[in-house]
Amino acid sequence: MIKYEEVRDLTIQERVNMAARLYERDDYINAETVLTYILDADPFNQAAMSIMSSVYLAQDRYGLAEVMFRATHATWPNLINPLIGIGSAIRNPARFKESFQYLDMALEIEPNNTIALTNKACMLNEIGKYDEAIELAEKSAELMDFDVSPALTDCIALASLGNEDFEKGFSLNRKSLGIKFRKEVVYGDEKVWDGEENGIVVIYGEQGLGDEIFYGSCIPDAIEHSKHIIIDCDSRLEGLFKRSFPDASVYGTRRKAAPWLNQHTWDYRSAMADLPAFFRKKKEDFPGKPFLKADPVRVSQWASTFEGKPKIGIATRGGNKYTNREDRTIPLETFLPLTEFGDLVSLEYSSMDYGDFPIEVYEWATMSEDYDDTAALIANLDYVVTTCTSVVHLAGALGIPCYVLRNKYYSWRYAHQMPFYDSVTIIHCDGNWEEGMEEVVSLIEQRGNVQRIAK
Repeated sequence: MIKYEEVRDLTIQERVNMAARLYERDDYINAETVLTYILDADPFNQAAMSIMSSVYLAQDRYGLAEVMFRATHATWPNLINPLIGIGSAIRNPARFKESFQYLDMALEIEPNNTIALTNKACMLNEIGKYDEAIELAEKSAELMDFDVSPALTDCIALASLGNEDFEKGFSLNRKSLGIKFRKEVVYGDEKVWDGEENGIVVIYGEQGLGDEIFYGSCIPDAIEHSKHIIIDCDSRLEGLFKRSFPDASVYGTRRKAAPWLNQHTWDYRSAMADLPAFFRKKKEDFPGKPFLKADPVRVSQWASTFEGKPKIGIATRGGNKYTNREDRTIPLETFLPLTEFGDLVSLEYSSMDYGDFPIEVYEWATMSEDYDDTAALIANLDYVVTTCTSVVHLAGALGIPCYVLRNKYYSWRYAHQMPFYDSVTIIHCDGNWEEGMEEVVSLIEQRGNVQRIAK
C-alpha cells in the first residue's frame, strides 16, 4: 500500500500521473489511495475525480462509480466522459432507459464516440435487442478501422449467439478471450488449440460453474479430435467430470496450485468456452443428449431416501447483485401449484428461510463443495422447475426434465430453446411468473408420467 510519505513531496500533477499509471496497470487499490491523497488536497481536481470514477467502475463498485461520475458531471456538465461513465455504471437492465439517456447525451456531443457506441451496444445486448446491438457495435468497429477491443468483440459475439448465428457468435467469442470475465490461462509455451491439430490439449474453465458444465458438453468432441485431453476445472466438478469423461485427465485445480503440471506434457491449451467454435457451428451440431454421469452409489442412496415418491426440484433465485438477481427471483408462492404433482425439493445454492412453505431442504447436498452431491440429488428428481441459474445446466447435462421460467432480461442462452440440452424447456414468460407456472403445469400434465396427487 502506498503511504502518504511516498507522495508528500510530489506535485498534484505528479500524483495524478502516478494514479493514472497505477490504474493502467490494474493496481486499483494503490490508484485509489493516491487519488484519495489528491482529493484531500484538491477536492475538485477534475483528473482525479475522473480516474477515481474509472477505478470504481473497473472494480464493479457501480454505486460509487455512478456517484463519482454524477459529481463530475454536475461540476463540469459539458464534459463527455462523465456522461458515458454514468451510462456505463448503471448496470441493472431494469434501468436501461436511464442508461441510454446519458449515453445518448454523450452521442449528441460526439456522435462517433466509439466508447459511448460500444457501451450502448452492450446495454442493448443485455436487454435482448440483438439486431440493434450488432448494428451499433459494428458501426463502432468500423470507426475503429476494425481494430476493436475484446469487449466490443464479445458484444457482437453474444448478440450473434442470441440470434442463433452460432458460427459467427462462437468464432467471435474465441477472439474475446482476455476480457474481464474471461481471463486467459497460459501454462507454458504451448500453442492455442485450433480444434484440429492432433496433440495433448489442456482445456480450462474460465467462467462460472454453470458455464463449465454448459461448455463442457463439447469435451467429448474434443477428446475425439485430440491425442489426449487434460481438464483444469473447478474443484467442485472434479469427481463428476472424472466419471463423465474417463478418457481425459481431470484436475480440480482451477484458480489453485496445479501439481499435475509436473506430471504431464502438453502441446496446446483451450478455454472451455472456445470449444463450441470448433464443434457447434449450426443447430444440427448440438447432440442435446445427457453427457454427465452422477455417482451411482449416491444416486442409489437418494432413491432410497425418496422411496419412489414424485419429487420436483425448484430454484427460486439466480445470479448476484451484478447479474440481475432481483429480476431473476421468483416469489416462492409461485411454485405452490407444483405440490399437486409431488413433494418440492430445494435446489438453492445458498441458505434460504422457507418459513412454513412445504419443501424439503438438503443444504449439505445443494451447497456441497462436491457437485457430485448435487448431481446425485438432481438425478433422482422427476422434474426441475427453476429460474435462470446454474441448476439448469446440471439438470440438462443429466437429462432431467427441466422447465426454466425466463425473467424479463436474460442471457443469450435463454433467448430461444437451448440446443445444448434436449431435456430443458425455456418458458418465455419474461418475468410473468404466474403465467409461466401455468404453462409448466400444463406441460407436466401433457407428459403424464407424474400424476396429480389426490388431496
